[in-house]
Amino acid sequence: PELPDAHNNLGVLYARQGSFAKAMVEYQRALSLDPRTYEAHKNAGVLCAQRGDLEGAHRHYQQALELKPRFVEALNAQGLVLMERGQLDSAVARFKAAIAEFDYAPAYNNLGAAHLRQGEVLEAIRAYQKAVELDQNEPKHHFNLGLAYQKAGQEGLAIAAFEQTIELEPRYAKAYLSLAISYQREGRRNQARQVLQQLLSVEPENAVALQLLNRL
Repeated sequence: PELPDAHNNLGVLYARQGSFAKAMVEYQRALSLDPRTYEAHKNAGVLCAQRGDLEGAHRHYQQALELKPRFVEALNAQGLVLMERGQLDSAVARFKAAIAEFDYAPAYNNLGAAHLRQGEVLEAIRAYQKAVELDQNEPKHHFNLGLAYQKAGQEGLAIAAFEQTIELEPRYAKAYLSLAISYQREGRRNQARQVLQQLLSVEPENAVALQLLNRL
């Protein structure tokens, strides 16, 4: 009962079950037993971020990093908080610090998002490409790469990325919509219609798909 790591692990279990209040109690218990339990600080930060408490999340991540400066997951998580607060340069620095430790696909994906918000499309593409290279089975990495290609006007590459997203996750509605838009931009209206019809077979009530289909 007095092992902080045991309380932290129990908190992780509660969080996976969706019992977030119980999870926070366990993280706080772990920290009361040993304030240097950096994993508990990181996990508490994740819960704070999930409920919109960005200041609390930032504080916990910072404490985790003071205890373990090269804590990759905390660096990445704090970068997300900074990005949400509009501190893009600081967010980029955190993501780069994370990937400097080892090739961490989520940090590359988030680095791509930060670059895209800064209008640095080519840098975003390179970051997303690295995320895809490291974790080819994660649909959101392919999807985000497709969005960056769209932003760069490279519709053919965007189409390939969105198709790969759908292959990995057949219910990824945003991928269908983005794929249809890329087809439309290339003048391939029939393919755009087919993609929207495929989406409607998965989500018959998708209002955006119905609206786009009516415009084609």
